[in-house]
Amino acid sequence: YERLGSMAFHRIRDPERLHALIDAILLIETDAHLNDLLRTIVETATELVGARYGALGVVASDGKTLSRFSTTGLDEATRAAIGHNPHGLGVLGETIRLAHPLRVDHLSTHEGASGFPAHHPAMERFLGVPVTTGDGHVFGNLYLTDRLDGEAFDEQDEQLVVAFGRAAGLVIDQATLRRDLRELTLSEERERLARDLHD
Repeated sequence: YERLGSMAFHRIRDPERLHALIDAILLIETDAHLNDLLRTIVETATELVGARYGALGVVASDGKTLSRFSTTGLDEATRAAIGHNPHGLGVLGETIRLAHPLRVDHLSTHEGASGFPAHHPAMERFLGVPVTTGDGHVFGNLYLTDRLDGEAFDEQDEQLVVAFGRAAGLVIDQATLRRDLRELTLSEERERLARDLHD
């Protein structure tokens, strides 16, 4: 994880939280399918800062909206009642546009908030952090809401999730590379078989 640089870790002063971060990063070192990997990342980030709800939104190719949305903290019935996934408006869209962390203590009064759809649980505290791949591309954003202790997200929470988001971006890079290599190998194998059949 040299590519994370010292900046990702040097602001985290609490040794216990630093150990929790390292454990969290090790947890996502996996050869899982991308969907499973995204779910593991959002679940781990949520646990890391003691949030009630979490999501990982994948930024679409237009760079403005969300193409995929993986959540934790909502049961299936609530998720079904809410309906479609968010498109990236309000504070979610603000996090996409800013491409850097956003902390909000009171969503209900934040000027960028666009409200929640029907059946959506109330949420008040918010922390949004980019998940950036090794080449600096923003793959998506981690969205965390409402710490279980009721407190606002603080600077240490932000630094933990920033560092975790960078590590997650590198793991996503590796997973994408493995997938591309598998596809390339399959494609080459098909061409070889086609040549053999033709011969």
